Amino acid sequence: GKGPIYDPSLVFVLELATVLAQRDEETVKELAKDVTDALSTVIRDASKHHPVVIARSVYYLLGLLKASNDYDFIRAPVLLHTFSSFDEALLKECSQPLLHGLSECCKGPVGLRSELAGSPDFWTILSRLCGVPEAAGDVFQLVEDLTTSPQPCITADNYEATIALLNAFATQASVGAREEQLHDQAARRGKGQKVKKPESTEVV
Repeated sequence: GKGPIYDPSLVFVLELATVLAQRDEETVKELAKDVTDALSTVIRDASKHHPVVIARSVYYLLGLLKASNDYDFIRAPVLLHTFSSFDEALLKECSQPLLHGLSECCKGPVGLRSELAGSPDFWTILSRLCGVPEAAGDVFQLVEDLTTSPQPCITADNYEATIALLNAFATQASVGAREEQLHDQAARRGKGQKVKKPESTEVV
């Protein structure tokens, strides 16, 4: 087979380490930096690992980012820049855990949410994923949460990116709606013709 073989034992070890590191304040202080470094190494060598391993590592890193918000060994802009540099195929493979992790972080400390929403890479990631059918709903939910939360994170800096993303959704929706309208019109025209023919034969 093409590409790296999936190694469940690696995912198991990374998950276990992440869970242990996030257990409480003490474990975050003692373990989180080492686990973050290990996960970062996996992601740096993305081509050597199966996409599932990368996807899980992305999720674990975001979990550690949220848990380690008081420390600076893991930084939101650096993580986001790494994720936004993924190619289309890998970003798509990681879309669910990535969006889930971002959503969890955005529900965390207000400072972290502002830092994420203030990063251009955050909006780049969302705009690249809004065209992926299985990810679009999560992207929309995340933007909606950011704009409607008690402390909204939409500022002068990311306002344009937010509007551009919502416009992309509106365009996709209107394309879908237009296709449905054309389909309905064609169906009605087809039915109309079928109905008229028998009537005209009856009249004659």
